[in-house]
Amino acid sequence: MKKDALGRANRFDNTVIGGNYKITQIDLDVLLLLQHYDYLPSKWIGALLGMDGHYYQDVLKKLRKQAGLIYWPASGMFTNALYQQAVYALTLKGRAYLKERGLSHPRPKGKKRELVHDLGAALFEASLVIGAKQHGIELITEADMLAHPNCPPATRKKEDPFLMHTTFDYTPPKHGRTVTLEKRVKSDGHFIGFAAKLAGGKRRSLIFPGFEIDRGTEPHEPEDYDRAFVAEKFLAFRQLLSEGAYVKQFGFPAGNHISPIISFSETEQHNLMALLARLTNDRGSKAFIFQVLPDFAHLETIPDPSGYYLTAPYKRVGHPDFYLLEELGLPPASASQSA
Repeated sequence: MKKDALGRANRFDNTVIGGNYKITQIDLDVLLLLQHYDYLPSKWIGALLGMDGHYYQDVLKKLRKQAGLIYWPASGMFTNALYQQAVYALTLKGRAYLKERGLSHPRPKGKKRELVHDLGAALFEASLVIGAKQHGIELITEADMLAHPNCPPATRKKEDPFLMHTTFDYTPPKHGRTVTLEKRVKSDGHFIGFAAKLAGGKRRSLIFPGFEIDRGTEPHEPEDYDRAFVAEKFLAFRQLLSEGAYVKQFGFPAGNHISPIISFSETEQHNLMALLARLTNDRGSKAFIFQVLPDFAHLETIPDPSGYYLTAPYKRVGHPDFYLLEELGLPPASASQSA
């Protein structure tokens, strides 16, 4: 076991000690959770799986140090990493273990892993999941969408059913020459839906066809269209909605698709909203909602698990703030529930 300069055990040493162990159902649940989210802090794993107290820490220690199925990645990327919650991910052995048991979900081709970006996506989605459980809202997962009788059989057979394609025109502000772009649309986050049962047996649903995490690393409107840029994400999603692409590909009801745009700073959020205003001639759009995540790489401590992002207000361009509970026809959350 590696030690630091003072002879203490190195907290970030991923060396596998080995020993006798048996993979239980709760161990398997942890592995499946990390396959879905890529990265999760220890307390969030405990909260999502309903493991109380220190029990989840024992499970994580076994999977990391005895079984070698999970590890702590890139600890040096975080401020105050020595005292942070440990962030876990699957090892190659862990992915192989799931594959051997027929439980593997292949990663989309070409998807690059970037710890802080992907952790932001994971914690945003996890917060929605926790909030939905707290408020008795039914979650609609990607598996649920594909299994729904309205989903066309051809969609289920696709290698990546959640990859979309579209074509749209774009006029860059610098030279004003319109170009036609053909784009593969793959969001940063998973598709996720919410459904609420209302009085009189009515049911109202809302779908997030993925979501975008923007750390300010992509240009807003470049001249090189082969590189990903922010404006194309707004234009592509609007085009997909106008074509009824989500209705055709999944059998979703029309008119209930919202795209969250998540920034790591209020400054970047302001810039993105200004871009959408320009692209829509200041009319704005109800289809995009904007929220800010903390930049986890520079926090003293990673926040404890909560359902905040289900109840928090989202900004929109040209329209009032968006509240997920109200969109589902439910009473708004109290201030204590939103914190």
